[in-house]
Amino acid sequence: MPAKPQTKVISGAGQLVDDRRKEERHLVSLEKPVYVSWMQEESLLGRLVEMSRSGFRMAHQYRRFEAGQEVWVSLPWGRVRARVMWNRVYRRQVQTGFRMVENDGK
Repeated sequence: MPAKPQTKVISGAGQLVDDRRKEERHLVSLEKPVYVSWMQEESLLGRLVEMSRSGFRMAHQYRRFEAGQEVWVSLPWGRVRARVMWNRVYRRQVQTGFRMVENDGK
């Protein structure tokens, strides 16, 4: 099997960095909102930006996610538990990378 070609991506700081992703990513354009909840009192509305088989990237306005935090995410096709892998704030937009942990069977 040929090695996956390594591409260069532009980081939030405008620098070129190596793309070391293990899975292919797919850009997503959804009209439906994505809801994230982590406590009964707190939830947010976001937009799905990119997906792979094991995770996804979401744009939203919440700046305080921490790596390792687990949340429930209501996607258009079901609800999944996901772990925050990284949280990036660039200008006024926040993006978070999530790894899917499990779904709720619905």
